[in-house]
Amino acid sequence: MMRLVADAVLAAALATGVLASTANASTLPVVQANTTGWSGMVTRPGTIFVGQGGSPFVRHQTWSSWGASTARSNGQLVQQDSGCTMPSYLCPVSKRPASVYLHDVRHHNGKAYFKKMRWNWTSRSGHARVAYWLFGFEGGTVPAWIPR
Repeated sequence: MMRLVADAVLAAALATGVLASTANASTLPVVQANTTGWSGMVTRPGTIFVGQGGSPFVRHQTWSSWGASTARSNGQLVQQDSGCTMPSYLCPVSKRPASVYLHDVRHHNGKAYFKKMRWNWTSRSGHARVAYWLFGFEGGTVPAWIPR
C-alpha cells in the first residue's frame, strides 16, 4: 500500500512539473558572475562582475528567461565615469537601466556555460550603447570576461 501511495505522489509531482523543473535546473548552462575563473559559476545571478576595481557590473537583475541556449535579464549597469584620474574607489559612477543577453553555450568538464554576453543600455545623453563580452583566455591561465 505504501508503494502505491509513493508511486502516486511521484506521478503527481512529475505531472505538475515539480520534479521536472528541479531536474532541468541541473542541466541548464551557468555563467561566471564573479572573477573566479571556472569556480563558482551559477544560474540567474543577481549581479555580474566582469572585473575588479573600476570595472563595470550589472546588478539587481531580474531574469525573464534562462534556457538551454540563451538567457535574458534586466538590471542596473554601474560604471565608473570616464576621465576620472582619482583612485577607482573615489571615482563617481553612473547607474543606468540595462539588459543582459547570454548566448553561445560551450562545455567545460561536462558542464554547460555561457561564453558570450551582451549588455545594452542608454547613455545619459540618450544614445544607445552596447558592450560585448567573451568568457575566455587572454594572456593568462584563468578564464575571465574579455571586452570585445
